[in-house]
Amino acid sequence: VLLIINPKVDGFSRTWSPYDIFAGDYTLEAKISDKKHPLFKGFTDDKLKDFAVSNGPYVANCSLAEPGKEWKVLAKQSKNGKNPVVVEAGYGSGWFIVSCTRFDQYNAKPAVTRYGDNLMAYAMSKMKS
Repeated sequence: VLLIINPKVDGFSRTWSPYDIFAGDYTLEAKISDKKHPLFKGFTDDKLKDFAVSNGPYVANCSLAEPGKEWKVLAKQSKNGKNPVVVEAGYGSGWFIVSCTRFDQYNAKPAVTRYGDNLMAYAMSKMKS
C-alpha cells in the first residue's frame, strides 16, 4: 500500500504511481463522491472542508488534474467538480491512495481528525487484504 498525502510538496515524483497523475489547482472544498467509502465513515456532511488555513479555510494546496481512468474518484473539487482530490487504484497486488489534503488544523477540527484516522485505518486494512 502506498499512501500519498499532499502530492504538491517537494520530493513527490509521478514515477511513484503506476497510472497518470498530475498535481493541479488548490482546493477550497471537496465533495465526497462515495459517501459509503470507509474513508468517510462518521461524516454527516458530503463535503471535506476547513482542513487547513491560508488566507481563509481550505482543504488542500492541490487537486489532481487529468488522472488516468484507472483511478477511482472518492472526492472532487466542489466548485466545478472537475479535479479529484482523493483517488485510489489497485495495481497488481498493491494499492495506491492519493489524498490531496492538508492537516494543518488536525487538532482543531473534528472532521480533519476523523478523516486522518479513517485514512490510516483504511490503508492498514488494505495491507491485510
